[in-house]
Amino acid sequence: AKNSLEREEDCHQFDVCFDEEQPELCFLYEKYSDLAAFESHRQTRHMAEFSETVTPWVKQKTVRAWNQVAS
Repeated sequence: AKNSLEREEDCHQFDVCFDEEQPELCFLYEKYSDLAAFESHRQTRHMAEFSETVTPWVKQKTVRAWNQVAS
């Protein structure tokens, strides 16, 4: 999260969240300028290093993109 926020100008929020009742469940909430910025994030060196580190710990991973609606 720290690397993305510091190194990617289009990363506006990156929260690492754990379920209190099931602490093995982790949810990453990331907010980027647009889908292209998120796709660029997925190609960064720090993302590759992160993936290499956590892959042995991950049983299942789901990536979903949402659009923010202006209020």
